[in-house]
Amino acid sequence: MLGSSPDDPLRALHSRPVVSPEACHAAYEHDPVAFTLSACICIGLVLSYLPAYYRIVRHHNSEGYSPWFLLLGATSSASSLANIVTLQWGQVACCQYFSAGQCFESVLGIGQVFLQWAAFLTLFVLYLLYYPLSGKYVRSVPITTSALPSSHRRPKPFLPYRHAVSLFALTILHLALTALTTFILLLTLPKAETPHPGAPPNPRAVRVWATTLGLVAVALGCAQYAPQLVLTARRRLVGSLSIPMMALQTPGSFVFVYTLAVRPGVNFSGWATYFVTGVLQGTLLVLCLLFKRRQARLGVDDWGKSVGPDGERVGGAAGERDALLRRGRR
Repeated sequence: MLGSSPDDPLRALHSRPVVSPEACHAAYEHDPVAFTLSACICIGLVLSYLPAYYRIVRHHNSEGYSPWFLLLGATSSASSLANIVTLQWGQVACCQYFSAGQCFESVLGIGQVFLQWAAFLTLFVLYLLYYPLSGKYVRSVPITTSALPSSHRRPKPFLPYRHAVSLFALTILHLALTALTTFILLLTLPKAETPHPGAPPNPRAVRVWATTLGLVAVALGCAQYAPQLVLTARRRLVGSLSIPMMALQTPGSFVFVYTLAVRPGVNFSGWATYFVTGVLQGTLLVLCLLFKRRQARLGVDDWGKSVGPDGERVGGAAGERDALLRRGRR
């Protein structure tokens, strides 16, 4: 990491989005170790979420996830993304003076955080798409449809499902407001060196905004796993949580922290979130492994259904959707 002297080229990059080619090339330093780790992190990040996606889609069931965990995780990731975009905006601006490879390496840290945000938001979307059917709608079967008012003939969502949808809407609202504020502040940055001495107010506002985003991301990240840990501990079941995903991501979180910490312009607020979430995710992983052993001892699957010695559910139920379809044909 470079120092914070007034002549530091990284300080100039952090303050203004457009600088001279000399300052950009002076700030650029090829680090093959950090580049290789960052590239591996990006690939591993995508691969680590695939078991969770596959598990939800295969079983057509997202039971076991806390919507508050998904809300806090998605908003924390969005805040971290806006934080690192703001902190490294000078690196993005310098791409006009770099080759394609140099530009790619310079903004790879932003790419890491973007993939983390996109992957977690996709998990929230799948949670809603595969929300258990038995928990989605209130079902009423009157003798005749005329016996009910027209407003009661359509199925109404259960309160927990409506609550989950509301939290997703809140996630999208947070994303829109954060992106809009970041975009406006970055547009107000001066386009060239100011002739007056001292830091102009706009870059200072951008730095304050970046620090605020980082602190918000850390706070949300610290709180993120609390509702999930409580829900999993109360249910004493793994549910749709993916143990392979957590086993990959827990050690990967600390490598992720290192690759961000060595990048120019990134301070404590840019990587602290991932350090905290790595520790908490490791705690959740240990909890799930303990409950997995308990389930095997009790002869139940991850959702609490009885299973036979061969691992098949007792009664041969093919899944919630098939059971509901058979029920509807009767």
